[in-house]
Amino acid sequence: MLDELISRETLEDLAGTTAFRRGEEYLSVGAVGRLRVTNDKINARVEGAETYQVELRDGDGDLAYDCTCSRAADGYFCKHCARFGCV
Repeated sequence: MLDELISRETLEDLAGTTAFRRGEEYLSVGAVGRLRVTNDKINARVEGAETYQVELRDGDGDLAYDCTCSRAADGYFCKHCARFGCV
């Protein structure tokens, strides 16, 4: 079910074009690690200015997310979530 919620279009819509593109840079430099996948959620560590813990999950049919960065704490889908979702 989770794989149906995650698409490039969904991630870019949630993050916005600028954050999505910045997130793409993280993947190209190998910043995503410790990836764990279960049926209903994906967890990873994303290296940026700091190390962030990121989670994508099924939130009752919508893509739900969490990241330890300040942008996600303010309620935004951050570049770390966008990058991690493209793995």
